[in-house]
Amino acid sequence: LYITAFTISLLLAWLLERMERQEYVARTQLDAEIQVRKAAEQAALEARDAQGMFLARMSHEIRTPLHGVLGLLDLLLDMGLAEKAQEMLLRMKGAGTHLLSIVNDVLDLAKITAGKMELKSSAMAIRELPRICFDLFASSLAEKHLRPCLVV
Repeated sequence: LYITAFTISLLLAWLLERMERQEYVARTQLDAEIQVRKAAEQAALEARDAQGMFLARMSHEIRTPLHGVLGLLDLLLDMGLAEKAQEMLLRMKGAGTHLLSIVNDVLDLAKITAGKMELKSSAMAIRELPRICFDLFASSLAEKHLRPCLVV
């Protein structure tokens, strides 16, 4: 009877030790997986921040010369050139202003990503938007000998 109890005790001790080893291995693997996931999360956050910084820097770098071009267009418009030249300059200014708004949108995207976006309310001439968009493509229409027509 003692030998049977001793054998059962040894068997139970062996099973318990084996289960503890398996638990240790599982915990070690789980800890390693957690470390890998934390490193991947940190790398993703750093990549997101780097992308935001790149977008912000590039949009600022593009805006500076674009403001210079728009300023020169204003000077040309003030020179009293021929009507056709004035019309072309106005279209160029419209396209430049549109490009500036796209660059500003990219900068806004960088601000949103960085959590630094501030919302503000502003007036908008919504009735003018179709004409503004139409003016952007008027020269392309003329090149293709198409008659422009805008109905709002």
